[in-house]
Amino acid sequence: MRFFCILYMIIKEAIQAGHAIVNNSLVVNMILSHVIKKEKSYLISHSEERLENIEYKRFVSLLHRIQTGEPAAYIIGKKEFFYIDFFVDKNVLIPRPETEHLVEEIIGLVKRNFGNRRVRILDMGTGSGNIAVSLALNIKNSLITAADVSKPALAVAKKNIKRHMLEDKIKLVYSDLLNEINDEFDIIVANLPYIGRTENNFIAKEVENNEPHLALFGGANGLELYAKLFTQIRKKNCVTGYLLGEIGFSQKKGLNILLKKHFPLFNYRVSKDLAGFDRYFVVNCYK
Repeated sequence: MRFFCILYMIIKEAIQAGHAIVNNSLVVNMILSHVIKKEKSYLISHSEERLENIEYKRFVSLLHRIQTGEPAAYIIGKKEFFYIDFFVDKNVLIPRPETEHLVEEIIGLVKRNFGNRRVRILDMGTGSGNIAVSLALNIKNSLITAADVSKPALAVAKKNIKRHMLEDKIKLVYSDLLNEINDEFDIIVANLPYIGRTENNFIAKEVENNEPHLALFGGANGLELYAKLFTQIRKKNCVTGYLLGEIGFSQKKGLNILLKKHFPLFNYRVSKDLAGFDRYFVVNCYK
């Protein structure tokens, strides 16, 4: 009797096997595309193509890492945000789709209020640079300062800025909030850590176990960094147009208290994301 060793399987069989490990078609296809270095559409058009044994083993190995809770974005080193691909690693928070609302809001504010004149924007807590890069690509007359307290995060942002050839539009600054920043801006956007250590501690275990805590936790109630930033903005009087930021779904009441305290003469609003949760705020800071 002869025995044969199977050295390969075809793509569609590998996908079926992958579903037994991770029951998520999008993730399975993403990982296989990453392994064979092809677009996801290739998996459909070449479903009968051979997958070498070494490729299949790597595919299965990466799926097992996802099964333990490791984010797919860190495994493949990439995350799409605002239809743009960004490099990400464990030094930065993985960009969330809800943050795209901030980008959309700012683009709309610029179109309605700034015309063709130059717009100076500060992206506070830039992380991977996803907000700064998205704004630079969509607002042609923007000049952006992207700041972060994490040097490893700034290294990631630098890669993304270089990848999209935006070195002339985005300046990186290492700063603990506004400590090293003394310029004046038309718009300040802040996506600061807002998970609370005690209050508002709504966080999935896989996120807490894998993503950088420096980018996740904002003090006891999650709003301590915003309180500090608001104090600095008021002291330095550094925004002449709009202040925007993202919050957690349970923080509207606490945020209202902070905004009324620090910006009593300015109008503001808190808007919801597509899921109906309070997600970001906009303060009209025109002098």
